[in-house]
Amino acid sequence: YSEYEFNSIDALIENWAKGDYLTAGLAIEEKYDGFRMVLHNDDGQTKMYTEDKKRDRSESLVGIESELRKFPDCILDSEVVAYDEAGKALPRHESTRIIAAKGEVTGNIKANVFDCLYYEGKSLVEKPWNERQAILKKVLPKDTKYLHRVIPIIAHSAEQLKNALAREHSSIFMSAEEAILEEFKMHIDLYILRDLVRYNFGSKAPLAYWEFESIAPEVKSLLRDLIMAMVAGDVIRPDANWIAETLGLKLR
Repeated sequence: YSEYEFNSIDALIENWAKGDYLTAGLAIEEKYDGFRMVLHNDDGQTKMYTEDKKRDRSESLVGIESELRKFPDCILDSEVVAYDEAGKALPRHESTRIIAAKGEVTGNIKANVFDCLYYEGKSLVEKPWNERQAILKKVLPKDTKYLHRVIPIIAHSAEQLKNALAREHSSIFMSAEEAILEEFKMHIDLYILRDLVRYNFGSKAPLAYWEFESIAPEVKSLLRDLIMAMVAGDVIRPDANWIAETLGLKLR
C-alpha cells in the first residue's frame, strides 16, 4: 500500500485526484488510534475479538457488549478507544493499556464502527464498500453510549477532497512535519524508550527500562529534540545505536 501513502496533504491530493478516483467518489474517514476489534453478535451471543491475539474481550468490555447483543446478527469492524472525562481520546499506549486490562473495564470506552462484514446470515466481505456502508447504517442508525458509527465524507473533486481532509483530519494533516512531531509529543517517552532498548522476542517489555529512567532530565530533553528533528527530516526510525553513541549512552 506504500504507493498510496504520502507525507503531505498536497502530495496526497495531487495523486488521489488523478484518474477516475474522484469520478467514482473518494471516501474520507477519521482514523482512530486505539484497539482494533471485530464485534460479533449471533442471536444475543457476543464475541469481541482483538486483532493481535484474537482474544475475546466481551466479558471485559461490558458496556459495548450490552449494546451489541441488542443488534441484529452481525459482525462489525471497529476501533475501540478510551477517552478522558472531557471526551478526548487518550494516547494509544494509554488507551490499549486500559482496554487490555484484566477483569471488567470501566470508564469512557467506545467502539468506533467503520464497517459491517456480516448481516443476518449473509457474508458481506465480497460486497462493494458502499453496500456494506448502507447495511452498517441500518444496523447502527444512530450512536449509542458505547458505539459510534464512523460516517465518511464522499469527495468528487480535488477541492472537496482537500476540504474533507482538513475537516476530518485537521489534527493529523497539519503538515508533514507538524503531524509527525505532534504524534511524537504525545508518545515521546514511549518512542524514545523503544528506540533505545532491545526487546525480548514475544514480549513488548523492554530489557533496559531502568536505564532510560536513570537518564538525566537534561539528556532526555536533548534526546527528544534530536529524535523529533530526525523525524521531521523523514528519518522515521532513528538508529538507536547512533543516538546512544552521540549522547554517550550505553545500550544493553
